[in-house]
Amino acid sequence: MRIATVSSSCPFTITDSDWNIKGFFDFNGDSKSDILWENISTKKTVVYLMDGGTLSSAGTIYSNGPLWNLLIPMDK
Repeated sequence: MRIATVSSSCPFTITDSDWNIKGFFDFNGDSKSDILWENISTKKTVVYLMDGGTLSSAGTIYSNGPLWNLLIPMDK
């Protein structure tokens, strides 16, 4: 019995250690997990919209601000 199987991998090289993955969610409704990133120094928040192991597009949600707090969304 197989509990989990890795069907693909997506190697990202991160050279700035201030970037952290905050979670994996379906932001665009395609039933595939996307990646939510946050830079802990600048508070910049970016979403990588994924197509399996391929980055299909990326966008900044928020760019800066000392009063910004990221709330993690929950998939239903």
